[in-house]
Amino acid sequence: MNKKISTLIASGFTGLALMFSSGVHASYPDKPIRIIVTFVPGGGADVLARYMAKEMADVLGQPVVVENRTGAGGLIGVEAGLAAAPDGYTLTLISSSYTVNPSLYKLKFDPVKEISPIIKMSAGPMLAVTSNKLGSKRSRS
Repeated sequence: MNKKISTLIASGFTGLALMFSSGVHASYPDKPIRIIVTFVPGGGADVLARYMAKEMADVLGQPVVVENRTGAGGLIGVEAGLAAAPDGYTLTLISSSYTVNPSLYKLKFDPVKEISPIIKMSAGPMLAVTSNKLGSKRSRS
């Protein structure tokens, strides 16, 4: 990832953590920050979160811990993030595919009222693939 972009994202996270922490004081942060990742360790989101955790730790001078909480289309991690104290020390990383969860699961929370997007961390292509045995032809778009 481009160092300039990653520093910008880390700065955005840092600024937002400061802004949303209740009772912000001059020594923030004075304890480790946690990033809950709703994906498995070693995947793209996990790698991105760990990279950002290092950048944030360098900027803030505090450890930033990545915690993988997978399952139920990301709901287990989201619920863990919602259960955390609203003090600016916990962030939750989800994907845009999370938006389909209300149609798939009975949620214990309101995904519009109880979660606020902070920053778009990445964008990437989504591919549809099939076996070559099908004999399909590749799209040129």
